[in-house]
Amino acid sequence: MEIRLALVTVETFLRKNGLRIWTKDSLEICRFIKGIMQHNIDEIAEWLRNGPKESSSNKDSGICDGKKV
Repeated sequence: MEIRLALVTVETFLRKNGLRIWTKDSLEICRFIKGIMQHNIDEIAEWLRNGPKESSSNKDSGICDGKKV
């Protein structure tokens, strides 16, 4: 539930400012939100604009409890 609320909040803020998240991949978004505390504000802004810097080849399908965001 918290992840969905975070996602809706971010998407609403971005939409009101004429922007959007770079991906529609709910697993990628969920993975980033779960690890958000590992990033500073500049890294978060960069991810929202352009996506991850490093490859996301280490995908863990269970990280979001198998639920769609």
